[in-house]
Amino acid sequence: MGSCGLFRFSRMAVVLSVLAVMVAMPCGVAAQSLAGVWSGTIEVGQTKLPLVFRISEAGDGFAATMDSPAQGVRGVPVDSVACDGMSVTMSIARLGVDIRGMRRGDVITAVFRQSGLELPLALARGDEASVAAPRPQEPQPPYPYVVCEEVTFPSAAGGIEMHGTLTLPEGDGPFTAVVLVSGSGTQNRDEEILGHKPFKVIADYLTRRGIAVLRYDDREWGRSYEGATTSDYADDALNAVAWLRRDRRIDPSRVGIAGHSEGGTIAFMCASRSDDVAFVVSMAGMTIPGRECIVWQNRQALLRAGVSEEAVSRYCEVVGTVFDGMADAGRALSAEEAGQLVSEAVTAAGATDIPQAICTELVKSATDATAWFRFFVGYDPADDLRRVRCDVLAVNGTHDTQVEAESNLGVLERCAELSGRLTVRRYEGLNHLFQHCTTGLADEYYNIEETFSPEVLADVAGWILSRDAGEVPESGAMR
Repeated sequence: MGSCGLFRFSRMAVVLSVLAVMVAMPCGVAAQSLAGVWSGTIEVGQTKLPLVFRISEAGDGFAATMDSPAQGVRGVPVDSVACDGMSVTMSIARLGVDIRGMRRGDVITAVFRQSGLELPLALARGDEASVAAPRPQEPQPPYPYVVCEEVTFPSAAGGIEMHGTLTLPEGDGPFTAVVLVSGSGTQNRDEEILGHKPFKVIADYLTRRGIAVLRYDDREWGRSYEGATTSDYADDALNAVAWLRRDRRIDPSRVGIAGHSEGGTIAFMCASRSDDVAFVVSMAGMTIPGRECIVWQNRQALLRAGVSEEAVSRYCEVVGTVFDGMADAGRALSAEEAGQLVSEAVTAAGATDIPQAICTELVKSATDATAWFRFFVGYDPADDLRRVRCDVLAVNGTHDTQVEAESNLGVLERCAELSGRLTVRRYEGLNHLFQHCTTGLADEYYNIEETFSPEVLADVAGWILSRDAGEVPESGAMR
């Protein structure tokens, strides 16, 4: 997941920004026992947002931070904590958040106010274990395999060392091996998101079944590094493959890449560049042009918000034209260039009814676009797909609202140039993270206990092992 924007509650969206400074404000001596972990949930429309407040003693008063686990954000500083008898108030000034309530024992009954909204919030005292969302699939030691916690290999970027975890089945090998490649945004080796660790779950499942797995932190993780594109991440993944192939415990002819989301796209990119990639597993990987993927995401979000089809089509035409201009420029645009680009796109689409606020946001997007974004919106995977010669397993959930299943899997099914065996599988009712879900929207991810569908885990492992045996699994759509 990428970084979040301004913390804002509305009927349609909830977004959170991490602030930088913690300020402790005085509080009465009688309320010293307020220190501790307090948690509760606010409901914004159909969205439930757990909040966790960690209150600690600081001089004569208290300091506090707020977590919003469902948004993947921790440690938002609370500017003031005040106590007067049973009364408790907290505020986060720069977010316009004000919380006022009454404490009775280990419960604070409060009202959460922001941007004109008033929402009930009941906070209960607990501990770290009590506020952690249940994740029953997350593996726990002892493990029935070898875990090499800190392995390193060179990044494609000069002078940067990649850090990861290698899990090896018991025995001498040589083993089939998989490199796990994460999706967009700065990810750690577990692809950790909203309390879930899908790559840790996948690595555990595969290694228990005799497959070695290397998962690694993105090159930016824990570093002040920027400027990389999807193509650069593909070079990092190929370095991971090369490193594994040199390990005597690994069969160099059986090293593949399993990528999730953008990582699936990267897996195809790698296979098109090197015959060292023995197979590809694409988990919700994008195969349509990046521009089309993001425009589709915009379209779905607007339609869910109740915007008319006609208005949505005009808006998406404008967005697509702006993306094309950004990609063609090959560099960041000036404010003047971006303004002209947006103005011409609006005129060409006959979309003069688009609110000025949206146009302003598009101009900002065009001027602030990173090298990654400019590459992504201009990238069409078609040429890379035509050069893939290895076996491919591609899986998607039908409830994926980030990488649409039919269009992306359809590209593979129509790609006559793929010379390896192709297995395509659609999973009814799974979202982008391969969780069983209701709507598929991202606001469900946190509240779902399942981290990764057991049937997809079984199918991925079965496909890899069957491929090793020279077979193709019978289930699923195959060619």
